[in-house]
Parts: sequence; C-alpha cells; structure tokens
Amino acid sequence: DLFCGTGTIGLTLASKAGHVYGIDIEEEAIKMANSHGIENATYIAGDVFKTKIEWPRADVVIVDPPRAGLQPKLINWIKSLNPRKIIYLSCNLKSFARDCQEFGNLTTVQPVDQFPHTRHLELVGLIDTSTRLI
Repeated sequence: DLFCGTGTIGLTLASKAGHVYGIDIEEEAIKMANSHGIENATYIAGDVFKTKIEWPRADVVIVDPPRAGLQPKLINWIKSLNPRKIIYLSCNLKSFARDCQEFGNLTTVQPVDQFPHTRHLELVGLIDTSTRLI
C-alpha cells in the first residue's frame, strides 16, 4: 500500500491478505495506521520515492500517489515486484492514464465523485498485469 496515509485501504483488505505492508511520508498517519492492532499489517514512515525497503513479492499493489503520479523509477520497481494486480487511485486523470498505460491492461475504472458540484473526480482503476497491452 504505497502512499497509504492512515492505511484505510490496506487495513480494509487485511482480512483477505496474508500480510499488508504500507508506507507513507506522514509519520502521524503511520502511527494511526499501526494503532489499529491488525496483526498482519505493517506500516512504516518514509518517502515512497526514496526509502530503501526490501519488500516481499506482492500479489496486489495499491497506489494512491500525489497528483503528479508515479515516477518512472517507482513504476519500474513496482513492475519488479511482479504483482498480479495493481489498484491505482488518482485524482488526476492525466497522470492516471499515463501511469496505467505503463503497467498493462486496465480492466476496470470506477470514477468516484467525492466533491459534488466541483470538477474534481477520484478514479479507482484495476490493472491486470498478467496481460500487457504495450
């Protein structure tokens, strides 16, 4: 769970996972993520782009990056984990489309209107990395 914040998404999925790992730069958010006592969840404070961590192979990677999206180095690192699926959340259609194209087959996109009566829209995409379009 990259850019995990308080771990809301990863903790929600923890009951269906062997183990959830998350990272976010905000130390207070990580303290909150770890305060829930979920035994199969490990959250650490650090910059996703800079922190050197030996993560285990991941079946599913969740990313909720800043508006600028993912840096090419991080995209390559995620690819090296060889996940079966990537769940990509974004508030920026342009970086979402660019990054999803790098990973493979975007199978599902769900827009979420969290801010009615504004032009802002969240996107949740499911990428099946077993099928490469490019």
